[in-house]
Amino acid sequence: MSVAMDSEGLSKTGAALDVARPKQAASLADVMRQMTVAAGTGYGGLIREFARLALGPGRLGFDEYVTLGLFDRKRYAGADKRAFVGLTASRKIWTQANFRLDLLGIAANKIASSALFGTYGFPTIPILALYSDRAGKASERMLAGSDALRAFLLDPTHYPLFGKPMGGTQSLGSASFDGVDGATRELIAYGGRRIPLESFVAEVSRHYADGYLFQRRVSPHRDIQALCGDRLSTVRVITVVRAGVPKVLRACWKIPAGDNAADNFWRAGNILARLDLETGRVIAAVRGTGLGLSEPTHHPDSGAPILGAAVPNWRAVTETALGAAKVLPDLALIGWDIAPVDGGALLVECNQAPDFILPQMADARGILDDEFNAFLAERKALAKAETRAAKSRLKRDALGGFDLGSGDRPEA
Repeated sequence: MSVAMDSEGLSKTGAALDVARPKQAASLADVMRQMTVAAGTGYGGLIREFARLALGPGRLGFDEYVTLGLFDRKRYAGADKRAFVGLTASRKIWTQANFRLDLLGIAANKIASSALFGTYGFPTIPILALYSDRAGKASERMLAGSDALRAFLLDPTHYPLFGKPMGGTQSLGSASFDGVDGATRELIAYGGRRIPLESFVAEVSRHYADGYLFQRRVSPHRDIQALCGDRLSTVRVITVVRAGVPKVLRACWKIPAGDNAADNFWRAGNILARLDLETGRVIAAVRGTGLGLSEPTHHPDSGAPILGAAVPNWRAVTETALGAAKVLPDLALIGWDIAPVDGGALLVECNQAPDFILPQMADARGILDDEFNAFLAERKALAKAETRAAKSRLKRDALGGFDLGSGDRPEA
C-alpha cells in the first residue's frame, strides 16, 4: 500500500511547461513509521489524532495532515490542531465568506481584475498579449492562433517575458524567459535552460487554447535581488472585511530558490517566511513539507540571512492590499499576491479562494482562531440577511413593484 504525496520537485521530463503538480508514491508503512518517531507516539495514537482532525471543523485529509506536519509534537507544541483546515473545509469557508457569487468572476478573471484594479490606480503588471485560438479578433495584442503566437515569441523586443494561463493557479503552466535565440529558434528560460520554440508553442496550444497571457517580466526590489536573484518574490496577504473595514488577517512571504523562476511554495526548494505583521520582518521560515520540512536561517543560493530580514516597502505592500480590498468589499476574504519592487509594490493577483495551507504552514497555527471564527459568523449572518432581501425584491418584481401587504394597490 502506498500514499500519494506532493513531490519535492518537478520531474525532469524535458517538457516546456509543468501543467500539473507531480505526485510520488511513498510507502504508507515508511511514512507512518517516521511520523510516529516525530510524534513520540505509537501507531494507535497517531491514528486517533488524525481521526479527530479529519472529523473536526478543519476536515483535514491525510495528505494535508502529513503536508502540514501536524504529527510533529515539537513544531506544534501548545497549538490547537483542530484550528487547521484542509481543502474540504476551505471550500465551505470560501462560499460562506464570499457569498456574492456574482462578483467571483471579476476576481477570478486575470484580465478583468487587472483592468479593474489598474483603473482604481493600483500598480499592476501590464498585459502585453493574449493567446487564444478559440475566441477573439486578431490584433497586435490578440494572438489568434499558433502562427501569431510564434511571431510574437520571435520578437526580441518582448523580453524579458513572463507567461501564464488566464485561468491558471499555483503558477502551473507559467513560463519565464530571458530572451529568444532567433537563429536556433529557442526560448531562453530563466536559469539558462533552452526550450525549442516549437515545443512551447505546441504545449501552449494544446493545454491553454482558451487563453494564455504574456506580461513583461518585472524585477523585484533590489534587496530581494540580493537575497534570491532577479525573480519576483511575492507576499501573500490575506485580508478580511468586517463592518466595511478591511484588515490584514495573515501574511507570509514566498521566496524562490534553486532553479525555480516562480515563488510558489510547492515548488521544490522554495521558502515560506513567517512575518511580523507590524514590521514585515521574518520571524521564522520553512522549506519543504511534512517529513521533509526544514527551517532555514539563510537563503541556500545567496547565503544571505532570512531570519530578521524585512520585506522591502512593507507599508506599501499592506496599504496596497487594504486599498484593493475596498474595491470589492462584498468579497470579504481575499488572498493578495503583492510584489515589493523599487519604488513601491505591485498587485500581481487576487485570489477569491485563498489557499489556507500557506499561512498555516508559515505561522504554525490554524486559520480557525477566534478572530477568523468571528468574521465567519458575521458573514453567515450577512448572507442570511441578503437572502431575505433578495426574496423580498423578487416578490415585489413579481407584483409589478407593488407591495400589496402595505396598502399599495394598482389604480383602477
